[in-house]
Amino acid sequence: MLELKSKFLTGRVLPEVGGCLERLDLTLLDQTIRPVLVAPSTAATHAGDARQSAHFAMLPYVNRVRGNMLRCGDAVITMQSNTDEPLALHGAGWQGAWRVLSATADRCELGLDAPANYPFRFHARQTFTLSDDALLINLSVTNTSSHAIPVGLGFHPYFPRDVGTRLQFDAEWFWLEGSSHLPTDSIRVPPELSFAHSRHLPGKWRANCYTGWHGKAVIEQPVLGYSLFMTASENCSDLMFYTPPDAGFFALEPQSHTSGFVQTYRDESMATPMRELSSGETLACWMQVQVLPHTIEKGKK
Repeated sequence: MLELKSKFLTGRVLPEVGGCLERLDLTLLDQTIRPVLVAPSTAATHAGDARQSAHFAMLPYVNRVRGNMLRCGDAVITMQSNTDEPLALHGAGWQGAWRVLSATADRCELGLDAPANYPFRFHARQTFTLSDDALLINLSVTNTSSHAIPVGLGFHPYFPRDVGTRLQFDAEWFWLEGSSHLPTDSIRVPPELSFAHSRHLPGKWRANCYTGWHGKAVIEQPVLGYSLFMTASENCSDLMFYTPPDAGFFALEPQSHTSGFVQTYRDESMATPMRELSSGETLACWMQVQVLPHTIEKGKK
């Protein structure tokens, strides 16, 4: 485990467990500790399942592969299921042991090469950097194959959820969820599914991708005493929103292509395709979460 510390934040990185972040905590001025990113199951994380951690990287594709096939030009690449589900899920990064390339008190850089049996070769890098009140994660994949490959990147943070949690972000398109949790059709975001204005999280199951995301989201946590501002690089134009009912967490996942749409060309739909990288080319993106503690004026009720 690598423990990163800044003035107000503490994070724990597990390089051998998919390069995941076990948790991220905020320390208030009175030394009270509040969760910022949370693991759905700490026990499962320590047992080796990075999907149950507070954050893990999705690469070289995000979420599920439709038909277990990736397209790159005229080539079709067959992917194998990597969980007990029939469709390949979240790429290879979360299942690999990452190497520690460098580490200081508030920053670490990790590296990962594609598994020996993977259909193509790549090298990934992931950097966690803490400032006083923010966590910045940089993620990149370089094509180390001798031919072009399809690549997508994504972040999978889990945030705490309680009765006071509110969410706000802007997006243009909403994808309906079909079988195997794959998106079917896109629609203009209707008012009842919009978070353009801050609102409480829905009480029902939601696992939907928003396309045309503007790269900013605000999470209000009045019970925990802070507001969180999430931003991402311009090439993360899609945002996956996942909230199981009656859970104390939810996920908001910036990503470089639409969930389930893993072709590398743009068809007539509104889906964002994967990037086709030539040999030696790199795709990079970043996500930052900044935490602003609430202040209470003395004597004010």
